[in-house]
Amino acid sequence: MVIGPRDLNVGTNVVIYGKNIRVTDCDPYTREFYAHNGIQQGAPEACPTDNFKEIKSQPLFNQKDAMMKDFLEKSLGGGKPNNWKQFLDHDRSVLRFYVQSGEAFTMHYYLADNTIEILEGRTANSGKD
Repeated sequence: MVIGPRDLNVGTNVVIYGKNIRVTDCDPYTREFYAHNGIQQGAPEACPTDNFKEIKSQPLFNQKDAMMKDFLEKSLGGGKPNNWKQFLDHDRSVLRFYVQSGEAFTMHYYLADNTIEILEGRTANSGKD
């Protein structure tokens, strides 16, 4: 199933890679984008807290790993937009959603190439740069 901007509304569930993800909030730019297109976003929802998340530690993602990831994506044909007009019209236009699936994440929907990025939530003194 292809997920588009109309599928991403605050208060709905989306299945990505077999995980049920709840959209709990979005940033002001995203709300303005949807309002401009005649779609109202729901009210923000509170994310439940998890005590285990506070005590666990995860390895850091270093620069060498990021360079290798970029190399592999480009060698597999990634990074090139299929539709140049869409890319040029929406370059640097990103919809930001706050989602949860057991833990809180940030999800970015890039309008330029219709891709989704899911990032872990970062907190102060979490050991993540």
